[in-house]
Amino acid sequence: MGMHSLPRSRSVVTRTIAAGGAAFCFGMVSDLTAPSANALSIVIPAGVIGNGNTTQINILSGNIINPQIGGQNLSNNSTIGNAASGNGNYSTTSVTSTGSGGAGGGTTGNGNTTQIDILSGNIINPQISFGGSNSSNNSTIGNTASNNGNHSTTSVTSTGSGGAGGGTIGNGNTTQIDILSGNIINPQISFGGSNSSNNSTIGNTASNNGGNSTTTVTSTGGSGTGQGPVGTIGNGNTTQKSLLSANIFNPQLSFGGSNSGNNSATGNTASNNGGNSTTSVTSTGGSGTGQGPLGTIGNGNTTQQGFLSANIVNPQQISGSGSGHSPAVASPQLFFSPGGSVNTTSGNAASNNGSFGSTLGSLAGLGTRPASGQTAASHH
Repeated sequence: MGMHSLPRSRSVVTRTIAAGGAAFCFGMVSDLTAPSANALSIVIPAGVIGNGNTTQINILSGNIINPQIGGQNLSNNSTIGNAASGNGNYSTTSVTSTGSGGAGGGTTGNGNTTQIDILSGNIINPQISFGGSNSSNNSTIGNTASNNGNHSTTSVTSTGSGGAGGGTIGNGNTTQIDILSGNIINPQISFGGSNSSNNSTIGNTASNNGGNSTTTVTSTGGSGTGQGPVGTIGNGNTTQKSLLSANIFNPQLSFGGSNSGNNSATGNTASNNGGNSTTSVTSTGGSGTGQGPLGTIGNGNTTQQGFLSANIVNPQQISGSGSGHSPAVASPQLFFSPGGSVNTTSGNAASNNGSFGSTLGSLAGLGTRPASGQTAASHH
């Protein structure tokens, strides 16, 4: 966090980073300094049963407030919220239950990740220049999970009346929630100079999780299998929700100069999850299999929801002798860009999930349909 006000003859250069997962951040953005402390960051390294299961929660964490007023303003701000990488690979989890409570009450398996980001990773970087130019480079990522739960095996066997699995069973399954996070506010006003911006924001990203893995669930109990609050059985399944996040507000006003905007906003993205994996579910219970609210069985299934996220607002105004360029091509979100702009936005993107996967189901009860590589997305 920094605030600078200097005479016109000097320059303002700010380099700031705040990170929930600093080690991962170094591989993704360049020109970084040491991370600053977070307001509240909670990491729960283990789930209920298994290896490398992670729960991460950020609240009011990693925000950067960096107003700049001077002759020449330059900012380099980067922040990352929750990062989980390389957990629960080449692992084996085996659970056998004969009791009435069934097997598995929450998360059972390897490399499963839950990430929640609230009011975190926002960048506020207004710039006002007198006689000089404004230049900004802002980058923020909310939740990122990659390379978790690969080449792993989860086996759950239950002969009890409670069935098998109360929530998530498998390897490399990811749940990400981003609320009021990862927004970039970067208005630029220049008197006698130009404005240039490079802003990039990503809400949730999950990649290369749950590949080459096996999940086997067998239940002969009277109440069936997977009746918990989540009901996800398999490998590399992804659930992503983005609310009022990953937006960019970058108005540019130049008196005597020019404007250039290069902005990229992505809400949810999931790629290469659950490939070459196998899920086998056998139930002879009377109440069936996978009856949780999600009821997902298989590999690489993706659910994405975005609400008022991944929007770009980039109006440009030039007065005096400055010059501009042709308007940007409108993408599905919000653009107001008469000037020199390259703006790219993506609400939900899912690709190459559940490839070459196999799902086998034998359900004697009121089972849920086995499926792999399915995608459900909504964006507003």
